[in-house]
Amino acid sequence: MSSRRILVVEDEPDIAFLVARTLKRLPAAETVLCDSGSEALARADIADFDLYLLDVMMPGMDGPTLLAEITARREAAPRAAFLTAKATGPDRQRLLATGAIDVLIKPFDPRQLLARVGELLD
Repeated sequence: MSSRRILVVEDEPDIAFLVARTLKRLPAAETVLCDSGSEALARADIADFDLYLLDVMMPGMDGPTLLAEITARREAAPRAAFLTAKATGPDRQRLLATGAIDVLIKPFDPRQLLARVGELLD
């Protein structure tokens, strides 16, 4: 099985640590962490990822803007999901309208996050 690459963009260090620790349990998956939209965009320019897991609210470039930038630089739409505390009905619909394939809610249960990310990669 080839390695699947996940780019996680999260500006809160504690959440980023928990996400990375959780995703480490995915078989044949490599997780790359970024703490800003600009850093993530630079990484996305030099490597392909199987899944982008994006925080919505970040200083500088927010998650929806980051997804639009990554999409504009690709021939095919990237597989991306948002990880956010703001996932009510209207917010969720707005985020899905950006081209995201899912909206995951913070705080999260690590087992549920692991299962859902595994599904998104398959």
